Parts: sequence; C-alpha cells; structure tokens
Amino acid sequence: MIKVGCCGHPVSRQKYREDFRLVEVNRTFYKYPRFSTVAGWREEAPEDFEYTVKAHQEISHGYRLALEQTREPFDRMKEICRTLSAEILLIQTPASFRPDSLDAAGRFFQEVDRDGLTLVW
Repeated sequence: MIKVGCCGHPVSRQKYREDFRLVEVNRTFYKYPRFSTVAGWREEAPEDFEYTVKAHQEISHGYRLALEQTREPFDRMKEICRTLSAEILLIQTPASFRPDSLDAAGRFFQEVDRDGLTLVW
C-alpha cells in the first residue's frame, strides 16, 4: 500500500482534505501544541483521515536520543499521537548526527516505551 500526503498543510486544512487522506504534522517539531488544539484537529477531520506526527526537536536535536532525558518529551509526543489517533511518529535527527551517535540511537529505539506507535527515523 502507498499513502500520499504532505508535511504540513500547504493550503487550508479543509481544502487539503478534499484531495488527501493523510498529513504529517510538522508543527510539533518546533513547538508542543496545546492538547485542546490537537483535539480540535482530530475532531474537524473526517474519521478516516490519517495523521502522522513529527517528534519535537528536543528529543532528537536537544537530547540527541538520550533515553533518560527524552522520557518526558516522548510522553508528550505519545499523548499528541493518541489524541490524533496517529500510529506513526517520525524522528528527524540533525545533519550533525554522526555514526558515533548510533549507540545512543540504537538504545533509544530498542528501549523507548512506544505504546504501540511505529517509530520512523
């Protein structure tokens, strides 16, 4: 199966949903939205509309996937995903993330409590 959508809404959300059934929420990378805002996005979208979510940069850029430090921000991201009924959480690491950081990444992806989320790196 192939799914097509955009990173963010390049047009109004209402117009976007006329043509697409999937969007990646990019806004969460820069700022944690209020849960009431996230709930509003879910409520205004059709039931079959799918959200994926980009994890906040605090996890990947600030804490560089250090498991202990990312627990609280990761829990916030899981709550956003639950609210949107999103099954996929995207982790975008910075260009400065080098092979010597792979041990931390391996530990993070193996041990983080995903609560059923699919993590995409």
